Amino acid sequence: MNGEFPGRRAAEGVAEKAAAAFHAVIRPHRSLSDRAFGFWIAGFIGFALVSSVSANILGLPPVGFFMGLDGLLIAAMFVVWRSAQDRREEILLDGETVVVRRYRRSDLVEQRYFAAGSLLIERHEHPEFGCLGLRLDRNEAACQIAGDLSPHERAHFAEALREALATRGHRPIMRNNRTYRLQPWGRPARREPRD
Repeated sequence: MNGEFPGRRAAEGVAEKAAAAFHAVIRPHRSLSDRAFGFWIAGFIGFALVSSVSANILGLPPVGFFMGLDGLLIAAMFVVWRSAQDRREEILLDGETVVVRRYRRSDLVEQRYFAAGSLLIERHEHPEFGCLGLRLDRNEAACQIAGDLSPHERAHFAEALREALATRGHRPIMRNNRTYRLQPWGRPARREPRD
């Protein structure tokens, strides 16, 4: 299975993609395309400009100044937030190795290797919300993956990775941890002191 996972994540062309038995590129979901986001920011700045000019014409220069400033700062906040979401995670099965790479913009920030034989795929399941976390574990080395997927997508992704490993002759170990807690995964529960 190569390419994008699942349907709405953008696939990247990398050289290893053709040789890999499994290659998934996961990006944070964006509700607006780049063009629509540009229109949104232009509309926000236009509204701030019209409001500012209108307030100045009505003889309220401080109000006009701060309305224009607020509009520009809010537009800048959206642009900064959007650029922080420019990241991707690649999970690929290449022969006997599972490789996890994380990129911020085009810079590689983390790369982890796991031997594919007897790899533990651990799922954090909640009865109501589904798969809240997914982790690869092998010989005390663990890595949480697929954090930008929804619980339903994450469960589907775990099954696709398991099938790809099994197809290549590896026997992955699937472990489902069921819990009713909604606290962050991997942290021990805080116990209340008894009286």
